[in-house]
Amino acid sequence: MLRFVVILALVVVSASAVFAQAAPAFATRTATTIQTPAVRAATAEVVAIGKITALESGEVEVPQFANSANKLTFRIAVVKIEDDLAGAAGQTHLKVGFPTTGAAARVGMPAFDWKENAVGLFLVSKHHTGSFYVGTNNGQPIDAAAEGYKNSLVQVKRARAVIADPIQGLKGKEVKDRYFAAAILVQKYRTSTAGQTNKTEGVPTEESKLILSAVADADWENPEKDVPTPYQTFTRLGLTAVDKWQPAPFNGNGNQQVHTRDEFKKWLEGDGVKYQVKRYTAK
Repeated sequence: MLRFVVILALVVVSASAVFAQAAPAFATRTATTIQTPAVRAATAEVVAIGKITALESGEVEVPQFANSANKLTFRIAVVKIEDDLAGAAGQTHLKVGFPTTGAAARVGMPAFDWKENAVGLFLVSKHHTGSFYVGTNNGQPIDAAAEGYKNSLVQVKRARAVIADPIQGLKGKEVKDRYFAAAILVQKYRTSTAGQTNKTEGVPTEESKLILSAVADADWENPEKDVPTPYQTFTRLGLTAVDKWQPAPFNGNGNQQVHTRDEFKKWLEGDGVKYQVKRYTAK
């Protein structure tokens, strides 16, 4: 029995390693545990409603990431932009690649039928080779005929409105609206992009304070469903002892996340009063 358990554990570990290696590294890296439309919209370079007008013949083989010997294979769809929601900058068509290589074509990707005349909401960023776009965070387009499409579109537009005017979003009337804005901005700022060298810089003081306050004031026990939870957003900030973040240890009584929230509020009133959120930018 013990031998069986050991063998099973090795199989699970091996399988995990295979999937980790197979997962596409061309997309924007992110540590969040959910990939809702709003989350994907936060880091997408282009957000547009589009229609596939053609599928290019053949396949394109490119490095999995910059200077990698591993290759991934893509088909290329030509997408006519019907409504540019963000980032298309006058383009009328996009070339969007979708992976055909084994597990890379399946892991973490909801179904989308890549065929001519298919219409969907495309949340894409340039592949590190720069020759075509790919789904942000390994996601596929959201089919316009899918259940929940209208709600997804609402949340995506809501997220892009925050990106366009962070201060307005962070000064929303409702606590939940301010938190939504903070979660989207932290998702955007604290996501580094594969294929480029990144550095960090401080987010302007006013915006930083509004972000941190919105996270602290959010409902940590009953979180929003369209964005990461307050605890996930807090974790994404990446606070360390260098930032004088040294919370009291959790004693095991009560809710650990609530304990973290309370310690975070104390920090904001003390050592964190002048803290600026760090964002990734290209060097």
